[in-house]
Amino acid sequence: MRFELFSGDTRQVTEKLDAGLIDLALLVEPPDLERYEALELPQSDRFGVIVPLSQRLATREKLSFEDLKDEPLMCSAQAQREALPRWCGTRAAQLKVCGNVTLFYNGSVFASEGLGLMLTFAGFAECGPASGLKFIPLTPELTDQAYLIWRHLGPSPC
Repeated sequence: MRFELFSGDTRQVTEKLDAGLIDLALLVEPPDLERYEALELPQSDRFGVIVPLSQRLATREKLSFEDLKDEPLMCSAQAQREALPRWCGTRAAQLKVCGNVTLFYNGSVFASEGLGLMLTFAGFAECGPASGLKFIPLTPELTDQAYLIWRHLGPSPC
């Protein structure tokens, strides 16, 4: 068995899927069931913020909009466009998004260097004393459901 892992937002991975360059895609938004077969995965992904342990917010157990509104924040363009408005409504425009990243590991490196806080899912970056980073969940909780999708294989024989 051979595999190639490609990371990107929904648009990027579905373009590769449509072109036949990949066989499966993992999305964190509901798929277009007119175009794809899909399997909803049993767990959802919880959003939070990666914070350097030296940062003042690192003592918190949860982070609210008020905690984050004056902080430089990095996230994916998809999270900025879709997840943040679900979390805080029209106030999302008040957040100081200083950059977009597609590879969360890179964002965690930027966070560790003090370039901004990284909005991501739990478990997407190494956090703890050795890394100097802490993952802190958002409040109110924000989650995304994950779906495994593939192209329709054609009409059913039945």
